[in-house]
Amino acid sequence: MNFFKKIISFFSPHEANKEAVEKIKSILKEDRVRARNSKGHYVADDPDTEENEAYTTKKAKKKRRGE
Repeated sequence: MNFFKKIISFFSPHEANKEAVEKIKSILKEDRVRARNSKGHYVADDPDTEENEAYTTKKAKKKRRGE
């Protein structure tokens, strides 16, 4: 039984890394897409700012079986 506990503890995330694992999971559930305005046109990036306004994040769609 001790052997299996060691294997499980090796492959499971450590307590200190759970926060990082959750952050990675949330990033993987989001897609980066081009930002659009109310007319549907792409929004340009403002080079004077540090943040990239040309892209936004949206939740990824779940893939269905067989696709």
